[in-house]
Amino acid sequence: MIDPLSILFRWTPENRAALAAFNARWEERFTRFRRTAGAPWWAPGLILTPELHQRYEAWLPQAEYRRDLTALAARLLPGRAWVPWRLRDPDGGGVLSLPDLWQRLPAPLAGHAGLETAVCNALLCALADPPRFGTDTGRYPEQLRRVTELLTTRPKPLWRVLDLGCGTGHGTWEVALAAAETGAKAHIVGVTREPLEAWMATHQRLPHDPARERRYPSPPGAAAGHVQFVAADGLTPPLRPGAWDLILVNGLAGGPHLNAPESMHRLLRGLAQLLAPGGAACCACRFHDGYAPHLDAFAALARTDGWQLSGPLRQLWLEPPTHATPH
Repeated sequence: MIDPLSILFRWTPENRAALAAFNARWEERFTRFRRTAGAPWWAPGLILTPELHQRYEAWLPQAEYRRDLTALAARLLPGRAWVPWRLRDPDGGGVLSLPDLWQRLPAPLAGHAGLETAVCNALLCALADPPRFGTDTGRYPEQLRRVTELLTTRPKPLWRVLDLGCGTGHGTWEVALAAAETGAKAHIVGVTREPLEAWMATHQRLPHDPARERRYPSPPGAAAGHVQFVAADGLTPPLRPGAWDLILVNGLAGGPHLNAPESMHRLLRGLAQLLAPGGAACCACRFHDGYAPHLDAFAALARTDGWQLSGPLRQLWLEPPTHATPH
């Protein structure tokens, strides 16, 4: 069987030469840094003081490194839109120096000068799926039990389920497995911003995280054929309006990337447009308690917009006023 990674990453002779040029450039820079910079080399747990940021930036400018890695990624992947956003972000995503970038990677992929092809594949996947935001199985067991209850007690010819902000798709595949185990027929779509994440979710491949790859749920073949992943803006996905019986929004509403009133209003408007009559949405999260005010604000906005709410703030079920209650 052909490994999907060998199809995704285009390791042509020309691209291998581009990797060799990248390695030569940065291995030479890394060698000079370690010989003369007078700064400790990066290791997990290194305390990044302002002085250390400055020394790294003087010798190893992170903007140049990201520029060169972006150019390499654009050659290897199907298009520039596939390059992880953390490389394309003009502001650097809060990266002040190379150690900031490395801290967002699995330890085996951080601190390297030269890259082998397999390491390069894994590095780009890790940048699209940083460990601290990585999806996994078993994150929202109460939600999954409720979904299973709905699939069991409210029979439909076909359930249409949408997972907004699905990441690498572990939760999406959990729902597919639950549907298969209850005998419910379901068409399930996961939406994430990163095309590379959507690819990883589709193929259940995580070259940067083999342990989490092994935890992908495995629904039977027929059920797996009804799971699809799309790369799009989760607030305005290009999907059929009024068609979705159940929408899951996990780890987004009220969190670090979606807490401004306008973005929360956009999410609520999008949910209202996407839901079918009788449908419901569930916004769940595992944010630390510092985000509690944002969760309160999201619930208050939903009530103001006329939504009917049930459940705790960390697993909030929402139904537009004209929709039937899915119990």
